[in-house]
Amino acid sequence: MINLELPHINVLTKCDLLQEGADVDRFLEGDTEAIIADLRDSMQPRYRKLNQAMGDLLDEYSLVSFVTLNREDEDSIELCLAHVNNCIQYGEDLEPTGRDMMTDGDDEG
Repeated sequence: MINLELPHINVLTKCDLLQEGADVDRFLEGDTEAIIADLRDSMQPRYRKLNQAMGDLLDEYSLVSFVTLNREDEDSIELCLAHVNNCIQYGEDLEPTGRDMMTDGDDEG
């Protein structure tokens, strides 16, 4: 992501499958030590080095953040789209139309 210098959004999908009261915020905030500790307890030992390396990478660059997407929640979809529009700078290069440039007195005829 850093080397390519492309706009990107990290979307945490499938949030509609979470149970009510699920603690997703601690994953969104990025406390990598707590996440690694949870993964160490719940995953097989062969993934420990991979999990530690990913945690170190997240700590080192601290550029990773996530946007949640719940397909059942319209506000969640709008927030995700707003992040995408901001990332790609949608609308900044659009040409103004004639109607946008009219003043109040110009619309008479």
